[in-house]
Amino acid sequence: MIGGHVLSHLLASPKLSTGDLLALQGARLAEAVSHARAHSPLFAELYRDLPDTVTDPAMLPITHKPALMADFDRWVTDRGITHEQVEAFLARPEMVGTPFLGKYLLTTTSGTTGRRGVFVISTDELRPVSGPAYRPSTAGVLLSPLRTARLLAKGLRAATIMPATGHYAMVSLWTQAHGEGNKRHQRFSSLQPLPQLVAQLNAFDPAVLTGASSIVELLAGEKAAGRLRISPAIVMVSGETLSDEARASVTKHLGASVIDLYAANEALRLSKSCAQGWHHVFTDWVVFEPVEADYSPTPAGTLSHSVLISVLYRRTQPVLRYELGDAVLQRPDPCPCGSPYPAFKVQGRKADVLRNDDGQPTVVAQHLLIALQKRVAGIRQFQVIQEDESTLRLRMLPADGTDLDEAWPRVHHALATLLAEHGLARFTITRSGEPPQLSAGGKMRHFIPLDA
Repeated sequence: MIGGHVLSHLLASPKLSTGDLLALQGARLAEAVSHARAHSPLFAELYRDLPDTVTDPAMLPITHKPALMADFDRWVTDRGITHEQVEAFLARPEMVGTPFLGKYLLTTTSGTTGRRGVFVISTDELRPVSGPAYRPSTAGVLLSPLRTARLLAKGLRAATIMPATGHYAMVSLWTQAHGEGNKRHQRFSSLQPLPQLVAQLNAFDPAVLTGASSIVELLAGEKAAGRLRISPAIVMVSGETLSDEARASVTKHLGASVIDLYAANEALRLSKSCAQGWHHVFTDWVVFEPVEADYSPTPAGTLSHSVLISVLYRRTQPVLRYELGDAVLQRPDPCPCGSPYPAFKVQGRKADVLRNDDGQPTVVAQHLLIALQKRVAGIRQFQVIQEDESTLRLRMLPADGTDLDEAWPRVHHALATLLAEHGLARFTITRSGEPPQLSAGGKMRHFIPLDA
């Protein structure tokens, strides 16, 4: 473990090198493991055979959300918190943004990947990652003179698109900060009809726009069609990461600087994108391990099966060597932006990986749909639902002037061809009569797997 004087030196450094970050990470991991072992009955049992000091995450057993949630009362370190209390609080929508037990932020996942998760964190725990470098804000963004003028002319007005209610992280954090909203900060429901949302945004005319990538991408299309008239200086994407194609569309049509935030209920401050389009994980506070299906390390430059995270600022509910489930690609060389943090691209959840007839992973479903969108004109958004082991149902949102009955044969042929190219010819493709649907948490899952 790092000595106190070395740790103090690192913390005082104006700019940490990659080596400094790893040393700081090891010291904080040792503290997080020690605290979990001392205060969580569940982790005391998991870690009983480990040495007193652990700075290597590979020494820790891997944890999973279903097992942790099933043993929630022994997982948390505050013995005054029970799962029964948590569920009673979550059942009251009027309590969104209100401190649980007077001191905790309580958030929940939408449950789209299986069992719903609930997460408890104190303001003190979030304080270490509330500085400008970590904060999902405009701090540190390089703006052109035109965008700076636009930001100031619009009075820094910020519009956030989110579910209308629910104890989701974005809703809870926003409500905690802004209450019901004010002249500068307004929220808009992601679950309302698109024309209504467009009309509301036109009336508010924000300088900063925040929303999930699927919503922001749709709004870029509305701007291209002339229905959306806003020109924000900054667009922030949260909850879902942007594809390269979507980033280009948003930048072109909305004319804004784009900040892509990668976060989860488990890690409310995980990474932020750079101008090169890569995500830089805050490895001074998060251990980020891309892994294969057998949990061996995935080499840089290769798409991982999943990723394990250890969130070093969480104390009330330890998240240590926890399987997050996203497939990620780590850049093998330093990012040209100069950040000392490692650079990643998030490719999708491991559940979103389709497997060929031999059972081998072959393609991330979202990539398949991006390729489909390139091959077929006139469709703004696709969503695929896996009905069974050999049937996919396709939802479509048409562009202006597109007749879905006329487009369907072209779409069917293009998707069947793509599937065959990836060894997935066994799938039968059916057409849904409804457009793509958002989850209860206001996110667009481009692929809904069989076990969702």
